[in-house]
Amino acid sequence: MIAILVIAIVAFTSTNIDDFVLLTGLLADPSNRCRTVLIGHGIGIFLIIALSLAGAAALATLPKAYVLSLGFGPIFLGVLKFVTWLKRRRGPIAAENMEASATGGTIFSVTAAVSAAGGDNLAAYIPLFAAHAVYERAFFVVSFVVLAAAWCLIAVVLAQRVNRSQKITLATSPIVALLLTTLGIYSVWSAAAT
Repeated sequence: MIAILVIAIVAFTSTNIDDFVLLTGLLADPSNRCRTVLIGHGIGIFLIIALSLAGAAALATLPKAYVLSLGFGPIFLGVLKFVTWLKRRRGPIAAENMEASATGGTIFSVTAAVSAAGGDNLAAYIPLFAAHAVYERAFFVVSFVVLAAAWCLIAVVLAQRVNRSQKITLATSPIVALLLTTLGIYSVWSAAAT
């Protein structure tokens, strides 16, 4: 179970760095209420996990080769994030979609922002869930919920101390790229082993 916990931590962390930056930015914006942001974030994470479980269930009806090929999604995302990081190092940091004011601060807008940023989560979680037994999926879900709560707590504390959350993005991009690539390789290996 320790191995599954490590995989859950790597999967959640590598796919939610962008979510963490978004969350910190939303919480740092004085026009947003903390409760509104946290509720919207929770709903967004719930939707991502639910869609991932549904996707994994749908994959159970497909041949093993299709499940194995989905593991290449996180590998692709990891390489893409690394290339993006290299490009950013050469020029000014773009604001992207991390500005807190862009969401309007409602529960719906926060949920939409978190869900829209969840494409990498789906690409990583669906093959991960598909490669594991039901009880392991349940463990992943519980781990993700606990990690999301910890994410929120850390973001609340950090939002009080950091004006521009983009400083975090530049430092973590190569780590995220490595973690996503590793997660993808693990998903391909797990699907091949079953």
